[in-house]
Amino acid sequence: MPQPALVCACCGSRDIQGAGPGLPDRKRCGNCGLVFLHPLPGPEAALAVTGHYETQDPHSAVARSKEAFFLHALQRLDSLCPHKERLLLDAGCGHGYFLEKAVRAGWKPFGLEPAPAAARGARERLPGAQIVEGVLGPDMFPGTRFDAVTLWDMLFLSLDPLSNLVCCQKALRPGGALGLRVRNSSFQQALKRVFSAADRIAPRRFGNNPSVFHVFSFTPRSLRFLLARAGFTEIRVENSPLTSGDPYMAARGSILARTAKHGADALARAAFVLSAGRAFMGPSLVVFAKKPLGQGE
Repeated sequence: MPQPALVCACCGSRDIQGAGPGLPDRKRCGNCGLVFLHPLPGPEAALAVTGHYETQDPHSAVARSKEAFFLHALQRLDSLCPHKERLLLDAGCGHGYFLEKAVRAGWKPFGLEPAPAAARGARERLPGAQIVEGVLGPDMFPGTRFDAVTLWDMLFLSLDPLSNLVCCQKALRPGGALGLRVRNSSFQQALKRVFSAADRIAPRRFGNNPSVFHVFSFTPRSLRFLLARAGFTEIRVENSPLTSGDPYMAARGSILARTAKHGADALARAAFVLSAGRAFMGPSLVVFAKKPLGQGE
């Protein structure tokens, strides 16, 4: 019996191809560039991610490395959200590091976190805040509409990113803003090719290959399609400010990590400006979008 044709989760295209050398378990959309795991994992994969985050992820070091990104995100959300209540939902809030900074910037914090230990940590960090243990869904925080919803380094692990973004859109009040951060698939594929070639020339001299691929690996084009399908407008994709240091110990030595990051950041910024916002050469992307004012509560 013939198998149903694969359809891109972002743009709906049926132009699905192999993802290329080194990615035998992934497919690529020929229209928008989305790279995705095929077949998609089952629900047990989410449990494995939760377990890894609770027992192995260096979350405090990662949070320190994201200081510049958190500041940038809050500045952008401030400019996008003129509402006085300033309710912010951080989906996948972890131990509450970003929400802690949001409170200092005048936001009322709400958090959603699937990892039990992380949710407990967020409650301890933010006494009195509404931190719910769970995942994105239509019934999260019933009756509450937010001025901003954020998903930092979370959407690429979802098994249904469109449904997740639709839930976020419905949770926003009209004119509310969405912020999300994901890996840049185009950069990650190029990085994988470079490190693979270097390892063939000088094995084990340059540390572990730092390229990262999750369930879904997004390009700027795929994100625009996905957000538009979820009902968002005013979609702006940018190179994300880089994290500092090397919290995951991908490079051999902090000096190498800092030097590589500074060079990559300078190159990505220059390319973005010179191309009038069309070239995305950073390892991660940050996206801001809005719920149209005309849509009701």
